[in-house]
Amino acid sequence: MNGEDVKRWKKPTIREVATLAGVSTTTVSVYLAGKKSVCSESTGAKIDRAVARLNYSPNPLAGGAYLRDRRTVGLLAADDLERGKKPRMVYNMRLVEGIMELANESDYSILMYPFGVYLRREYRTLLDGRVDAVLFYGAANHDLVHRLTKASMPVVCFGCPESKGEVTGSAYLNEAGVSRLALEHLYQLGHRRIAHLSGPFEDCHRLEFDPQHGWFKQFERAELVSMARREAAAAFLRQKEIYNAAWISGPHAWKHAEVVPTLESWWNRPVRPTAIYCANDYIAWEAIKWARANGIGIPQELAIVGVDNVDGPDRELFLTSVDIEVEAIGRAAMTCILDILGGHGDEPLHRQIEPRALAVRESTVGKIASANRPMRLTESTELV
Repeated sequence: MNGEDVKRWKKPTIREVATLAGVSTTTVSVYLAGKKSVCSESTGAKIDRAVARLNYSPNPLAGGAYLRDRRTVGLLAADDLERGKKPRMVYNMRLVEGIMELANESDYSILMYPFGVYLRREYRTLLDGRVDAVLFYGAANHDLVHRLTKASMPVVCFGCPESKGEVTGSAYLNEAGVSRLALEHLYQLGHRRIAHLSGPFEDCHRLEFDPQHGWFKQFERAELVSMARREAAAAFLRQKEIYNAAWISGPHAWKHAEVVPTLESWWNRPVRPTAIYCANDYIAWEAIKWARANGIGIPQELAIVGVDNVDGPDRELFLTSVDIEVEAIGRAAMTCILDILGGHGDEPLHRQIEPRALAVRESTVGKIASANRPMRLTESTELV
């Protein structure tokens, strides 16, 4: 096959349709997706003529852009969802599981876009006619989200406190509720000297595409979940008039190498904390290992609470933790999409997910008290 044959049989692209019609590729994509109001009737006629002349057909994954029978939702993340394969990154994939569970029940397909689409801000890729709506794992104020909504693409943001904004819909966890659940438990046990060991919120490295030079670069992004839990913890302790700024960790204390110095600085003070609320179970477990290594009795001298209720051979036997149904956030996000595509009114749909319960175990109530509680290892105890 010579070069002319290759050129003759090359499938026409949406860009060629746009060029022939004298409009943008976004206009063509949105118009072919069924939103005729995106342009005037005369412009629509130009697009139809260009499609007919080039014998253009949308990507097969679109399932028929003209007929609107795709039932496909795009999923894009401001974090690499593949990191969920690592032991400490299961949160991401639990979100996806919730989305997939409801998508399967509703006979919808999920098209998961590569992380590079987000890094390079390729919003046009999401407007090529393959999907009916987009689920975005990230904040609503992102420029990519703004461009999609401006092009009339339904967008539901989910997964962080900043997911709620000027978007079609959102689903996110009540992070203040997470902190209140953990701290109220410690307070009811009689603790008045409570410290908070934060997660990452100033030095969380991510990649970003630099269009000027054509390469990826690292940048620092605030971890919104950790910031929200820290702020909520400080607010609770102030309300109870037991706040001590010296016992609220800085932005770097979550790192493995800096957990111990932070704990030692608290313990070497004349007045020590009697309880620590940790931003997640992995940080809590570092605190437990440090306490055990230094002969500090748990919970007699130091009570410890984590978040996530992560499965593990020792954690589920010992660590008190806030139980979060992460899958519920994914299901809520997908529910928003289904409501929007089903003809819900023009008002945005925002769904806040509450933490499920507090799993009370030895790290706060001791072995005897824990043994007297009628609960199985997989069961959580509601905080009354």
